[in-house]
Amino acid sequence: MMYRSHPMATGLLVMLATSFPIPVAADQECDWTGPRVDCGYVGITEGECRNKGCCWNPADFQDFPYVDVPWCFTQNAHPAEYEAAKIQEDNGGGSYAELALVKSVQPELGPDVTKLSASVRRVGCDTLRLTLRDADEARWEVPTHLFKSDILAGSGPSMNGACGGSATTLEYNLLPHPFSLTVTRSGDGASLFNSTGQRLVFKDQYLELSTVLSPGATLFGAGERVSRSLHLARNGAPRPLWNRDIGPALEEQNSYGSHPWVLGLEPDGTAWGILLLSSNAMDIIPSEEKLSWRVTGGIIDMFVFGGPTPLAVMEQFTAVIGRPALVPYWTLGWHQCKYGYASVWEVREVVANYSAAGLPLEAQWIDIDQMDHWMDFTFDPVDFPVEEMQALVEDLHANGQKFVPILDPGIKVEPGYHAYDEALKRDLFVRNVEGDPYLGWVWPGPCHFLDYLLPRTAAYWEEELAAHHNILPWDGIWIDMNEISNFCTGDLCRLKPETESEVPTLPSSRQEGLGKDPQWVCHLECWEAQGLNSTQAGWAHPPYDIANGLARSPLGYKAGPSCYSLWEGGRLGSQSSPSLSACLMEEVVCCSSKQVTSVFLAPVSATHFNPISMRLLTGQVMSVLNSHHDGSSEYNAHQLYSLAQTRVTAAAVESIRRKRPFILSRSSYLGVGAYAAHWTGDNVATWDQLAKSIAGVLNIGLVGIAMGGADICGFQGNTTSELCARWVSLGAFYPFARSHSDLHSTRQELYLWPEVAEAGRQALSQRYRLLPYLYSTMRAAHDTGAPAMRPLWMTFPEDVAGHRNDRQFMFGDALLVTPVLTQGARSVEGHFPPGTWYSLWNASDVVHARANGTDVTLDAPLERIPYHVRGGRIIGTAEPRRTTRDTKAGALTLLVALPGEGSGAERSAHGVVYNDDGESVVQARASPCSFLHANVTVRRDGQGSLSGTLKIAFGSSWAWPGGARYPDDALGGAESVAADGDPPIPWPSLAGLRILGWEGGAPEAVRTRSFRPSGEASGSQGRSVVDLNLAEGTRVKDSTLLLSMESVELPLDCPGSLEIEWGPRKTAQYSDV
Repeated sequence: MMYRSHPMATGLLVMLATSFPIPVAADQECDWTGPRVDCGYVGITEGECRNKGCCWNPADFQDFPYVDVPWCFTQNAHPAEYEAAKIQEDNGGGSYAELALVKSVQPELGPDVTKLSASVRRVGCDTLRLTLRDADEARWEVPTHLFKSDILAGSGPSMNGACGGSATTLEYNLLPHPFSLTVTRSGDGASLFNSTGQRLVFKDQYLELSTVLSPGATLFGAGERVSRSLHLARNGAPRPLWNRDIGPALEEQNSYGSHPWVLGLEPDGTAWGILLLSSNAMDIIPSEEKLSWRVTGGIIDMFVFGGPTPLAVMEQFTAVIGRPALVPYWTLGWHQCKYGYASVWEVREVVANYSAAGLPLEAQWIDIDQMDHWMDFTFDPVDFPVEEMQALVEDLHANGQKFVPILDPGIKVEPGYHAYDEALKRDLFVRNVEGDPYLGWVWPGPCHFLDYLLPRTAAYWEEELAAHHNILPWDGIWIDMNEISNFCTGDLCRLKPETESEVPTLPSSRQEGLGKDPQWVCHLECWEAQGLNSTQAGWAHPPYDIANGLARSPLGYKAGPSCYSLWEGGRLGSQSSPSLSACLMEEVVCCSSKQVTSVFLAPVSATHFNPISMRLLTGQVMSVLNSHHDGSSEYNAHQLYSLAQTRVTAAAVESIRRKRPFILSRSSYLGVGAYAAHWTGDNVATWDQLAKSIAGVLNIGLVGIAMGGADICGFQGNTTSELCARWVSLGAFYPFARSHSDLHSTRQELYLWPEVAEAGRQALSQRYRLLPYLYSTMRAAHDTGAPAMRPLWMTFPEDVAGHRNDRQFMFGDALLVTPVLTQGARSVEGHFPPGTWYSLWNASDVVHARANGTDVTLDAPLERIPYHVRGGRIIGTAEPRRTTRDTKAGALTLLVALPGEGSGAERSAHGVVYNDDGESVVQARASPCSFLHANVTVRRDGQGSLSGTLKIAFGSSWAWPGGARYPDDALGGAESVAADGDPPIPWPSLAGLRILGWEGGAPEAVRTRSFRPSGEASGSQGRSVVDLNLAEGTRVKDSTLLLSMESVELPLDCPGSLEIEWGPRKTAQYSDV
């Protein structure tokens, strides 16, 4: 695009330019990746811009959508400088310094803070925390009590002296003149953070900090947004962070969540991470030379994580923000939802049809359709009468199935509505700039919004949830719209005069067509507040505009077309910018209510010649001038709404149900994963969105939320049978697997197409078969922060070919998924990291990948996609049934994937299966019987005969009991003895073994031994041996490199341990233990 000229503005420029000599900006004074403050006007040319002493650079970021930033901007490359007057060290390995401003920059962004206090503290040996504060005045800081984090609560690891010989010890250096920080990893000396030579800017509403990047680093994070790739292109484009009701249909736009952290992966496989603990709106800018943060307020509170592996970085990161919650077992089943179910009876048909089709259905969800005029905690008396809803949930529970309803933050303003009356009486609503409850408009109509930063809101919320649960015993809660979404724009709103006495009846969600006034149209009169003080005026019009919506939209708005303003008049340009006529605006977009669907879904190109015009084409969030009861402004605290709400909701659900809570939240921020699951939101039923869902869900895991997913088969638009079949095959291994679609989309339950039903049966059969493994992986995420669904480089960081692979993914460290993402394809190319990989569909389909990985073309018929298990791993499996309850009640089978023959004469595989009752509240200390450790060793003797040994022991952690790498000296050890008061762990029996990669014949003999503590005393070290010889005929060796030992049915008793040996009769002897 080129700037459109405006004759009057151009004439004024000529007059000014001939009156005053203005220096031309030199290139070294201009940073095209730096903050761009507008220095031009509509119609300015490059020559005119440079003659003003300003910088010129067209906004063209490689492989990136258009970003509406000024082409003509003020000089921005001058370094701001602080110097350290004194640097003091403490005995914990930290340092403190007082900083004085030496050189200020860019006064157009506000005055610089003249004195700063800086501190560097060690958080363990592998994490450093840098804080920069105004030395004279307190500023906004993120309230750390919201996080489930010992470190942020001040009770985490503290340093008292040197770290010792740890390979991940971090070293740092503070340079005083000018002040900068360098952080390196001891051992390899790798640079993790280096602000030397970079600008440090600290103003009231603009903070800037940068670090130098290594040329080969691949960056991840800075989410949430939909992108063409999981990694961040280092192209200088700003990645804005500001939560908004924008789904993944709009590429690279800031969306529902904000997570100001970046993980860096170096070519040698080492990794590092940087977290900026800030809730203010910001841009994160990755470029070839540096990584920059530009923040609109608060302080600098930065954590540097040393790794050195990606998994270590995730462990360090989630130690700060809070470990992911362990979800209830049932949430790993298949979930079904749709916005637009016409009645409870239609929902019953859905449940019955799943059963008739032989498809699993774990949980039935219902959207806002069930509510009376979309009001929380109510039921539509006609289509979803409470008695029928109760009967539905009772039947679901009788069949081992679950029910999850939806709740929105907006409480309708309606006297006599209990939720509204109680919240108003208790003064629980977010306040507007005048101190009254803020009035917005969402699905129910005029609404106020609960203030979850107010402690007493928790009691109210629990009471409302408890009353609702007493009526309808739901199993989890789905929170939507909590960015917060608001269909109106304005600091102050009121009902229109014609509707003051009566709110217009909104069209039913089950009526055909959109009607004259769709429910997302604002029916309020809203305006900007006047008479603001200087602080409020700064919030309303900050000196630096982040790239909100890639269009520098005001923070009270969201990018992306919502036809609200078009209903109010159609012609927009003259309303916001005298320099742009209404007819020019008509060239951008014009629509009527009949065009709402296409305009609402289709991206609108921002006009770089008039960024203000884009503001009237946008939907909205709450006013940044709103305030919370703790005194915080929405300007500072906006990003925290989802964290505060999920924290309160998880506590309430746990208290009400006395079980592990399950919360699904559309919005997210740092730490939300400790309380809730998250999904990518309102995606579209397209092949492009299918492919992008992989990066979207992977990114959810990378921000510390283990339970993530995308709407399978697509939310908006109409899916096709082929797309849906491919999507369910992929989505069967999202951590959260749910089909969900829009009000105006066609139905897409899996049973509606024969080919989709078959793909669903096969994919979900594998998912349910692997439930013990999936649940164990979720426990690992809870304990260590390791993402459940993860990119290949998380497990294989040294495989450089996988660093930018976002078309495959792993679930845990043993399962590789290779989806089909192209319409019409019946094969797919996959990359296999080093090692041996066995197909879950056919054990003879084996890939032996080289040291640098191997690319293989794989068959992928419509009914299935390739799933492979990694050699050297043992995973738990179960016989799949229709529900997780019934599947979990069955026996356990261990799937052993042996490494390739090239690994030596002795090959070993190991694995851990975690087990509990699947629903009890997770305790801080695991039971000594929670973890089943399995190790298989296969040996080839001098005559070429193969024999094998399986050893099983129980423990309370991921480490083998007794600390041995191989458990020969650990069977029946002390850690296998339960402590007094521990509840029994409901371990199933061991049904058998399936050994992939077995190249011998059927073993002639199989012998087992079970070891149990002798005596009744707790903690006894004695053991008794029970001989459990297997019956003949239970071993089957077929031609597919698979050895099955079935119908074993050995009890798995804890405390105790188990050993199984097999092979030639002469070698199947008991070994000494």
